[in-house]
Amino acid sequence: MPRSRFGASPLDFGMTVGLLVLGVYSVFEALLVGDVASSMRMLVERQYTALADPSALSGAAVVRAVVLVVAFVLVAWWSVRRLRARRRTFWVPLVGGAVASVLGSVPILVVVFQDPAIQEYLHRLASGG
Repeated sequence: MPRSRFGASPLDFGMTVGLLVLGVYSVFEALLVGDVASSMRMLVERQYTALADPSALSGAAVVRAVVLVVAFVLVAWWSVRRLRARRRTFWVPLVGGAVASVLGSVPILVVVFQDPAIQEYLHRLASGG
């Protein structure tokens, strides 16, 4: 296998950088807090019911953005360290992206499931009505 200045191989380096670029795109997209909150509101209202307090999604979108920025910074830092050490690294942004996705969805889910209209909808659904 050819030697690489960074990463375990040129393929590992390319895959790692490509995945980090996808991560940057995701973080920039998350920073559009108003768009994220609006999209989540439309999705919930189209699939389930109207939210009693849709403005709460804005705060959740801000928390989500902060979580994704912090996760990306940590993943990028760890990836650079591993690349410099010529260790296999492509898996770091993969795992980091999965963890960031789960952690980033928690604030949105908390707000949605605490909404009185959603709770009433779920109660009606559970009781068969």
